[in-house]
Amino acid sequence: MTTVGPISVANNADDGYRGSNGAFDSSAAEAYCGNIGGTTYDFWCTFRGITATQAATIDSATLLITPSNSATGTMQWKVRAVDADDQGPPTSNSDYTGFTWTTASTTGSATAGSSAAISVDVASIMQELVDRGGWAGDKVTFQFADNGSSTSTWTYPAPLESASQEARLTVTYTASAGGGTSKNLLTLGVG
Repeated sequence: MTTVGPISVANNADDGYRGSNGAFDSSAAEAYCGNIGGTTYDFWCTFRGITATQAATIDSATLLITPSNSATGTMQWKVRAVDADDQGPPTSNSDYTGFTWTTASTTGSATAGSSAAISVDVASIMQELVDRGGWAGDKVTFQFADNGSSTSTWTYPAPLESASQEARLTVTYTASAGGGTSKNLLTLGVG
């Protein structure tokens, strides 16, 4: 087994938020998730340096998110990833809304007002990604989305560039016996 991480978000543009009203920000120091006055917010984070090989068995994968500020109530959330082989962060609202998301997801709730870290099991999400025929590793973009929270129930997942609170990803995997998909081609001449 090989463990990668914990990996932190590397660049300012590798995280941000998007609101149902079309708000989009990839440079803010904090991101929102939840429902603020009837507008729902999702945040995303892109992790680089994921070395899990194509067709590996994901033994465990954990996304750790630390809230820094929030309203009261219970926030409902859903985590999934962009269903792509090596997906970087979105650069615009239309880029974000055009993503195809993994079928695998994890749902849960968090008590708004709490600064307790939220540990999310993302093993099934990572397994779906590495099982893609074109998976080559490196980047994965996760979405931490509102999932039906009541109005004024939200959180800042973390100060995005805070070394002590930014989102972290840890993945433990076992490489497939075949070593993944071969990228080599053999050309046979006839006659």
